Parts: sequence; structure tokens; C-alpha cells
Amino acid sequence: MKRNWLIPIIIVSWCCVAVFMSPSPGGAYGKEELNGALCKAVQQGDTDKIGLLLRAGADTQTRDENGYPVLMLAAEKGHLRAVRELLDAGAEVNAAVEGMGTALTVAAYEGHLSVVELLLMRGAKVDRANRYGWTPLIAAGYAEHLGVATMLLRYGNRKQEGGLALVVAQGDTDLVQQELERGADPNLVTEDGMTLLSLAAAFGRLEILQALLRHGAGANRVNSDGSTPLMAAAVNGQEAVVRVLVQMGANVNARDKLDYSALYLARAHGHEQVAQFLEQHGAQ
Repeated sequence: MKRNWLIPIIIVSWCCVAVFMSPSPGGAYGKEELNGALCKAVQQGDTDKIGLLLRAGADTQTRDENGYPVLMLAAEKGHLRAVRELLDAGAEVNAAVEGMGTALTVAAYEGHLSVVELLLMRGAKVDRANRYGWTPLIAAGYAEHLGVATMLLRYGNRKQEGGLALVVAQGDTDLVQQELERGADPNLVTEDGMTLLSLAAAFGRLEILQALLRHGAGANRVNSDGSTPLMAAAVNGQEAVVRVLVQMGANVNARDKLDYSALYLARAHGHEQVAQFLEQHGAQ
């Protein structure tokens, strides 16, 4: 007996491809429709549909109506299989949006560790900053994703100083103290554009922060995005760190390249006690 039940499935599959490839009224072969459908499929994480659309001719470099590359859309949502599918099909891993950065930046900010790891393995640049100076590490630090920050430091900083940044993020106070006593630079800025003091502030490493300050770290030394250690602490609600930095002369009214202050960041992220403390010490 012939397997005639296969025929409807084959016909339906070819019909789907034919619809995707049918000419638009303007005469093009459905390219715009294909790319629009790809954006929607990526947002939904529908890898079956993504594969079908790519085979039908959808462009891996396409962007949605806001100018975001499809790879960035997948990375932001944490759709690991979709990210892999797009990369395998030729999506540019370092495609950027001026004000946001790359797929790695948004994945780091959202805390999607597996996506971050895949992007790094495929050649994503850990030191790529957006127009405001945000690197993936700064994004992870602001969102307090320690696992992501640790991975970025491992990939991005091969030197001895990079190792120190990793130790700061992980919170090994004794080892940091030993390295500082051996002459390590307390004002180090990592290849990702973040100071050791800001790393300690972001993750609430109070003892490490105090050790860095004792060894000469500048309380107002800025990261590549113009932010300060006080801002890194305020955005993450690290009240004890905020208090120490203010006592050590941190500028409560400093602003980063986005014109954000520590007060604004604390209040915008729901850290009202931090905001009130800053206001009591002159923040406007």
C-alpha cells in the first residue's frame, strides 16, 4: 500500500513556503513579508518557524521597526535556540544599535547566562561600548547579575589585572587585600570599562570596597559610561556601600553620559532609603 497520507503534509509544507515567497504587490518576492515574519518568530522563540523562514530567504541581518537586529531580539528574550539558529545562519554577532550596544549587551543586562556564553563563544566583543559608554560588563553590573559579570571578566580580561577584577566581583576579600599589598593598582579600569571600585560597589562588596579606598582608589573615578561607584551602588540598593562612599567624598550630584545621577537611579529602581540618604547629603 502506498503511503498516500504523506502527500497532504508535503503539499501543506510547500504551500507555506510558497506563501512566504509569493510576490508582493510591488513586485518583490515577499522579502519584506519574510523579514517581518522572522522578527515575530524570533520574539516568540519559535525555532521551527525561524528555520522555515530562513530557508525561504529571510535575512538574518534584518531589523524590526525599532531598528533592532533579530539577533538582539532573541538575545533580549533569552531564546537560546533562536540565537543559535540565527548565528548558524550567518547573523552578525556584533551587530549594534547605537544607544543600546550589541546582542551581548542586552543579554548581559537581562541576565541570560547561557545566551551570553554562546555569544562569547561565537566571537562577541566584550569591550564593545554603546554611545553612552555601556559595555556588557557595566550592563551586568547595573543589573546585579554576578554570574554574567564573572563570565564576561573571564573572557574579556586575560591579564593579571583582569584576574583581580574577577576576584573583586566574586568577593574574595583576603585575596584582594593580598594583591593590593603586593602593589596591584586600586584604580584599575577593566578592558570592559569598569573600575574595581564600581565592581565592588555594584555587588555590595563592602570590605573589598573599603580596602580599595584605603589603598588609594578614587571615590569619584568614572567608568566608560561616565558613571561613578556611587551610582553603581545606588542603582543596586547597596545602602551600606552608599554611606561609605559618601563619607569618603563621593560626589552625590555627579551625572553619567545619560545624565543620570545616583539619586535618580536609586529612586527609579525602588531604593527609597538610599534616595533619602542621598538627599539628606545634598543630592538634587
